[in-house]
Amino acid sequence: MRDVVNGFDKTLFENKFAQACGYLSDTLVKSAFRTRTRCLAQIETHNPSTEDGTIKSVAVHGNTATVVAQGTTEAPAALELRKQGGAWKITGPLKYFSG
Repeated sequence: MRDVVNGFDKTLFENKFAQACGYLSDTLVKSAFRTRTRCLAQIETHNPSTEDGTIKSVAVHGNTATVVAQGTTEAPAALELRKQGGAWKITGPLKYFSG
């Protein structure tokens, strides 16, 4: 799960927005952007980066998890993850991804 959050942040930092959308669950993409194409376009302009911060904690509950990331200028952010097709994907919260 740490790798998912760190990988997501790294792709945003490197402006690899298509790869960034790949770290998001299908449900989050549909809720926040409706399609992967819109995900790519909108995430580029509304970048929800954790600012190259650090992972403060990870809590796993079966197929769901919460990862708390601390950015350099923002308060800690609790990201929700869920297993999708055997891989961990970010599922929210939606407020970090909707513009």
